[in-house]
Amino acid sequence: MKKSAILFALALLLSPISIAQTPETEKGLMNWDRGTSIETYFQNNFALGLGGIVGKNFGDKMKANYSMGIYGDLVFVDRPIYAPRLKFTWNYLGIFGLNLNFANYYRQNKNDLRFTPEINFSVYGIANLYVGYSIPLGSHNFSELNEFKIGLNINITSTEK
Repeated sequence: MKKSAILFALALLLSPISIAQTPETEKGLMNWDRGTSIETYFQNNFALGLGGIVGKNFGDKMKANYSMGIYGDLVFVDRPIYAPRLKFTWNYLGIFGLNLNFANYYRQNKNDLRFTPEINFSVYGIANLYVGYSIPLGSHNFSELNEFKIGLNINITSTEK
């Protein structure tokens, strides 16, 4: 739980990070969109995630958009499961794309480490509907979580200018 709380705090702190203006940023080489991501998903049980994201080209209709986020998830079961998660997203022309998730589900000194590739359908990187298959990487698997995952996330971003 302590690890989840630390990663959750880090995710919240990630959203206001800004990059100082240098000649490289004025040319557009390091101008990143940053913000907060709210995510809900169903993996045999309902879950909610909150994270900080950095990325490029959110809302652009002509370019691919991509992002990386650090999330804190909570799976709502009788005894809640917490999960720090790292997520990479790439959307082709902002319409469909691929997510890669690494999550460490945690409850009462037991961990369930999972890798989840996902296919997403996007509204230019602002809202994404996704479906994925969770691959357990550890020896312990929580029975409350199955392999199939479907969800929705909303990205609230601002662009560095």
